[in-house]
Amino acid sequence: MPKLHITSDDRDARSGPWPGPVPYNEGDQHYRGRAKDLKVLLDKMRASRLLLLTGYSGTGKTSFLRAAVVPTFRIQRARRLSKDGNNSATPFVLVVRDWLPAAQREEQDPDTTLIDAILKSIETLKKEAGDLYKADRWIDVRKSVEQDCSAMLEQDRTGSAYDYIARLTRTTGSLMLCMDQFEEPLRVSDEASNRIFDTIARLVSQWDFLTSFLLSFRQEFLYLFAALDSKIGNLSQVTSYLHGMPEHDVRVAIHESARSGNTGITAEAVNKLLAWMQGTDIPRDSASSVQHEVSTNSVVGPTSVDLLRLQALLQELYRWSSKTTNPGESVTITEETLDTLLERAQRADSTLDGPRLADLALYLFIERRVMPLPYIESRDASQERLRVTAERGLPHDLSQDDENQLALILHMRRATARIAPFLSSFGLKGHLKVQVYESQLIAAALRTDWDTLGLTVTQIRDVLQSAGLSVSREQLSPIESMCDPIHEGRGLLSGRVANRDLHRKLDAVKWLIDASREALDRLEKFSVVRRKKAPDGIVCELVHDGFGPALFDWSEQARGDPLDVLGAPIAQRGQAFRWRKLGGRVEQVCWRGCLVEPATGVGILEFENVEWINCDLRGTIFLQCSFKGGSFQECDFDGALFINCTFAGSAGVDKRFEFRDIRGTGLTFMGGAMNHVDFLDCHRLDKMLWCSTDDGQKLKASHVEFRHCEGIYQWTVRPESVVCKGYLRLHECQLQLCDLRGLSSYADSDVGLFDIHECIFDHCLVDESLSSLIVRSKDNRRSP
Repeated sequence: MPKLHITSDDRDARSGPWPGPVPYNEGDQHYRGRAKDLKVLLDKMRASRLLLLTGYSGTGKTSFLRAAVVPTFRIQRARRLSKDGNNSATPFVLVVRDWLPAAQREEQDPDTTLIDAILKSIETLKKEAGDLYKADRWIDVRKSVEQDCSAMLEQDRTGSAYDYIARLTRTTGSLMLCMDQFEEPLRVSDEASNRIFDTIARLVSQWDFLTSFLLSFRQEFLYLFAALDSKIGNLSQVTSYLHGMPEHDVRVAIHESARSGNTGITAEAVNKLLAWMQGTDIPRDSASSVQHEVSTNSVVGPTSVDLLRLQALLQELYRWSSKTTNPGESVTITEETLDTLLERAQRADSTLDGPRLADLALYLFIERRVMPLPYIESRDASQERLRVTAERGLPHDLSQDDENQLALILHMRRATARIAPFLSSFGLKGHLKVQVYESQLIAAALRTDWDTLGLTVTQIRDVLQSAGLSVSREQLSPIESMCDPIHEGRGLLSGRVANRDLHRKLDAVKWLIDASREALDRLEKFSVVRRKKAPDGIVCELVHDGFGPALFDWSEQARGDPLDVLGAPIAQRGQAFRWRKLGGRVEQVCWRGCLVEPATGVGILEFENVEWINCDLRGTIFLQCSFKGGSFQECDFDGALFINCTFAGSAGVDKRFEFRDIRGTGLTFMGGAMNHVDFLDCHRLDKMLWCSTDDGQKLKASHVEFRHCEGIYQWTVRPESVVCKGYLRLHECQLQLCDLRGLSSYADSDVGLFDIHECIFDHCLVDESLSSLIVRSKDNRRSP
């Protein structure tokens, strides 16, 4: 199984001042904004050992907590320890957010839930402290954190959560537990919630040691805390609401974070950027801008500026600006940078404008950073880097290593497109946190492949387990319920699986599973997905709830992408593919009963110099496609249908379009045209049909040759179906020609030379009015 190679164009975007649409981390020096909110929160925390932080999804609670609140206490504690060694003057802060999936929490004791989550947080913090606080100015903080974590990990974890937390507090002198996403452990049962609230109430009322809590959760779950209010009272006085950032604060945050990262951004660029975010291409003048700032400062509720979309756009702007900046120089983002980014996006969609680009910011982040189109490094140093795009299709001049690399990337995109809906509330854009077992995701992503290989749900479970993915029948129940009846599988492996000589089902499935795991690795690398270990498997969840709809929308677009379809290692069934243009080489794809037609608003789907090699196209329908140059070689066309399609040789090149060694029963051409087309060495055809469409569109043939072919050719099912304006030549063929009367009606005008040379005829009906019919014997003499 090849490993994915990340090229320089795929580098980590955190090299700039904006991390993209993911939460900021502790120690992130570029986090700016929320200064007033931080002061209010710190004042409340000094007055109370319990504080609730709440707000709607997307207001930036996690970033505020980790990049503003926590570092403030870390610095204070490190300074105090270095000054007088007093570890109780300032608390040690621990962020707890790794909650077990709901299904496991329901079976688990609430005390165990708290202890496990706290322990995981300590282990994670100790392991990541060096990366979070790696700058020289953080050296004292890093030492303090590592020392505290080591001491906490030595503590006994037996007994109740109250006893465990008390031991941790005494070890650190003073402890603050920041419980992020705290709605998760409460959404189990009233009894479990009451047990957790009892523990918190006892700890904050205990004065023998100093334990404090900061509980962060989404505002729609505020009702869950009614039981805590009855135990402590006056909960409203210790609740802090994090509202959406008004535009004025967003402007300040953009400029300050840019300066902290040695990056310039002009006021005009910020004006245009925020204008796009507000749905207009025209930046407001200064007067209207000031008026808007006044109004948004009083906004209470969800943010008026979508921070996830904003971060995604800022990251893309930095990326494009850095490409045109010399090494060692600071990056400057101007209004022209925004125009360049828009122009680039318009190459794929000419209808895009600034506001729509802002709406698509998260989509672009996924497409360009998380699952980019492949970059293939050629071995030939004289060749430029080859970018494989949807319009070009698959290249044919790659080395074997490049082929394997391309195969992996294509399947990763394909797997991600099928995983995405199950990370977004199982296809519904809901608000609840979704946690899904990795085995469930992979089984769902490869469902079509399971069907094609003829695997039952039980066999899927066995294959997943053999690949090292522990999975129970209960975990697969959602997959079983959504599976269509298992198709009759022929066990046909095609595409990249066949290229890698993986002829056994189990080997093929393991390869698919490995590629899907690589896709999840990449989603995790770019902080889209978080994977957590559970006793019975790996659990996946979105890092940020707001990513669900964007990931869902991206997957809907990616499913029909030529890269996705042509990279499928297993047969496609009944899918509709709507494209604009495709070029290159298509080898060993397997489509069954699929529809290939132009994209919406495009009159003709263009295939330019495409070589189709050893493809399974049984039952495939090509509608309004233009094949210009190229060939079909060793392809299976059982029941395939070409409707209003045109075939022609390459323009300016003496090269004809070829059907070479094709096979199939019932291959039909309805309407359309053939010009300079060869049928060569086709020995396995039966009842190939040329006819007009249902609305009377005739098939126009010119300069079409059959050489060394065998089979039954039925030129028409009704009179006047085929118009032959050039020659139709059959050379050294053994054919059964049925019903040539459609050609006869045009004997005096449209029919050119119908030349049959050295052929054997069987059961042929030839109308006597076909005056230009020439039949030659082997010695080149004309026959009557």
